[in-house]
Amino acid sequence: MPIQVLSTHMASKIAAGEVVERPSSVVKELIENSIDAGSTSITIDVVDGGIGSISVVDNGVGIPPNEAALAFRRFATSKISNDDDLESVRTLGFRGEALPSIAAVAQVNLLTRDSANIAGLFVEVEEGQIVKTSTSASPIGTSVAVRHLFHKVPARLKFLSTPSSEGNKIQSVIRQIAMSFPSVRFTLIMDGKKTFSTSGTGGLRSVCSDIYGHNTAKSFIEIEQDIPEFTTDNKIIVHGLISPPDISRSNRSYIHIMVNNRTIQNRSLSFAVEEAYHGFLKERRHPLAVINIDISPQDIDINVHPAKMEVRFLREREVFSVVQKAVRHSLLAFAQLPIIGSAPYLDRVDAGSNFWKRTVISNPQQPISIFSNTVFEDKRYTPKAAVSSMVVIGQSHKVYIVADGPEGLFFVDQHAAHERVLYEKICKAILNGDVHVQGLLNPVIVEIPPHLMDSLLEHGVDWDKAGFTLDHFGGNSYVLRSVPVHLNNLDPGKAFMEILEEIGFGGNYFEWQEKLTKSLACHSAVRSGDIMDRTEMENLLTSLEGCDQPNTCPHGRPTMIQISSKYFEKEFGRI
Repeated sequence: MPIQVLSTHMASKIAAGEVVERPSSVVKELIENSIDAGSTSITIDVVDGGIGSISVVDNGVGIPPNEAALAFRRFATSKISNDDDLESVRTLGFRGEALPSIAAVAQVNLLTRDSANIAGLFVEVEEGQIVKTSTSASPIGTSVAVRHLFHKVPARLKFLSTPSSEGNKIQSVIRQIAMSFPSVRFTLIMDGKKTFSTSGTGGLRSVCSDIYGHNTAKSFIEIEQDIPEFTTDNKIIVHGLISPPDISRSNRSYIHIMVNNRTIQNRSLSFAVEEAYHGFLKERRHPLAVINIDISPQDIDINVHPAKMEVRFLREREVFSVVQKAVRHSLLAFAQLPIIGSAPYLDRVDAGSNFWKRTVISNPQQPISIFSNTVFEDKRYTPKAAVSSMVVIGQSHKVYIVADGPEGLFFVDQHAAHERVLYEKICKAILNGDVHVQGLLNPVIVEIPPHLMDSLLEHGVDWDKAGFTLDHFGGNSYVLRSVPVHLNNLDPGKAFMEILEEIGFGGNYFEWQEKLTKSLACHSAVRSGDIMDRTEMENLLTSLEGCDQPNTCPHGRPTMIQISSKYFEKEFGRI
């Protein structure tokens, strides 16, 4: 076949495939146009998961009549006009491809009116060509109706999922955008039923309440954004909401990252958030986060792909560091103890909050305490604040340290707490090359199973740094001559083999060292069933208070919980 120039019609359909992948892509592009138009209220109505029809109605500034037809020409945009504009884009759209791409693969009707006109303009487009224009009554704003998506592109249509699945993708897109723009009121109607809406009051926590539920949203931790050490000279500022350690999910799809209010996909930044939770969550658990990064437009490139979901950073390592540190700092400073007996989170919005703008109690007649009809709020404490005020009462079931403290009783898991103390102590000792070693009067011969031999040999020097001295004795036998001092009360050979078995399949050096340190702390810590005297318990709490991260053990289990004093008062009939 000879080289030839594709027709405009064919080129448009090919280009549309980069922008319009599925119905949710159409919804995303139309909503972004509405937001750029200054809309404060956007209604999305879809039928059959968007395959049947999609309608987006906004109350934005509208399009002047003489520009409406131009909006359907490729690369026609009101957002930029020169190279300098491209380097300082603040709008969501700027490429001038959304409407032309949608019109190339669907039938599109547009009704718009701006404030300078008393009547609106109706435009009908089929296969990218305007077939009808007329004046029509219309409020100020724009309404775009898309029908028969991909019906003339069967190759694309057959790859769509079921209407239910496509509808779920649309809901996901709208929720992401709603979190980026909490001051916009969104309403989603699917097959005639309202399935999602936000108040548009301007509060991120309010939007999260609509998405995740009131209990979850109220427990979210606000990221501290004005900490000098986390605000660089180039003004990379992180703000948003993150879940406390006791709220997590089994996958990382609940981490939402925005840059200048633009939802993006960036594995590196999602990893930065998860790294900040290191030690707070159990393995294979992931946090919830809604994080927006304010950064100079000159320091990012958003013109990477027509879908505008990818962003390149001029200083990605610095952005990674700022995100990780800001999230970590907020967790350490504000992650509170799990509390039993407090009132569940009310269905309300506090007028004085930065996030909440109005007060609503959904049903005052409905009991709102999980234990009674009495409303009460208990002050919640971070572990550091709680430990400093605790008075040890005793030990329960040889497992928990029971302490009196502010607002109730505190139960401290003695193993988890001691494990945290030892973990941080061992980490610092290894880092400083100051591991205390206990030489064995009677060296122990250990037999290394073949499947663990590679791990033993690969990290020979590292075993020595951790306090284990090993000499080859022949074959698979090794002589163990010393162990870390924390293991001096255990069977050294058995303890070493258990640790080797636990960490034998670590990944890189840092993963291996992390597993080794966790395992050492776990084996050295006081165990459930061990009797502790008052002095030992008090010393453990004092050591826990001095930890950098006393909230959880190294494996992510909480070190303590609080039982509300109000719970006891209610149960004993005092309130």
